[in-house]
Amino acid sequence: MIAHRHARDAPVLAVDGQRPQRRYAVALIVFTFTLYLMLDADVIPMWRLLAAGLAMLVPWGLALLLVADHKPERRIRALSAVTAAFALTLLAYYAVGFALHFGGIGLRYEHPDLDALVWEWSALNENWGATWGMAGLAGFGLTGARTPVALLLLLSALPAAITATIITVLSVHDRAPLALAFLIGGLTAGVGYPLLGNWTEGGGWLANLGVNIGAGQGFLDFGHSA
Repeated sequence: MIAHRHARDAPVLAVDGQRPQRRYAVALIVFTFTLYLMLDADVIPMWRLLAAGLAMLVPWGLALLLVADHKPERRIRALSAVTAAFALTLLAYYAVGFALHFGGIGLRYEHPDLDALVWEWSALNENWGATWGMAGLAGFGLTGARTPVALLLLLSALPAAITATIITVLSVHDRAPLALAFLIGGLTAGVGYPLLGNWTEGGGWLANLGVNIGAGQGFLDFGHSA
């Protein structure tokens, strides 16, 4: 009786185990494509790519801790959600998030590699000046941003963006359909996190409070710790 049960259940476990493997394959393909774009531009030193790869251990380490906190029967679903969130972040941040995040950083930091990233939107009148930016509008799909400094900004922001998306997706995937969880995750990676990043480190209004209203140095975010 026991042997018959194990024989019947074994194929089910094997089939379920294949699902996260497919998610891993998708995430690996997307991540490899992103690195290919950077290497193809021939502007990122290999040691910086290795450093960025080590930084990617942060979201994965957090993800493993969060998945381990789930009940055993829910871990496969949670792991699949994590892998999909990883791939979703790469796509959303590459296509939209980077522009919203760093699209106007060239207005604050003068550097030849940032000459194309000088378009910042603000709800305030232009008479208020260029230091009240609220969203970048240049660099969608890395257009005009295939430069060493711009790509290093992308690499530095990806681990934090992935971490924010994984936390969001795992917070709602058990309480809502996966499609809704991924929609919320996509908005986090492509809109929510980039906008907050723009305000604090991308040349936006929050980091410029020292210039705007004399509030010291404004908001400072060391190592994405905020």
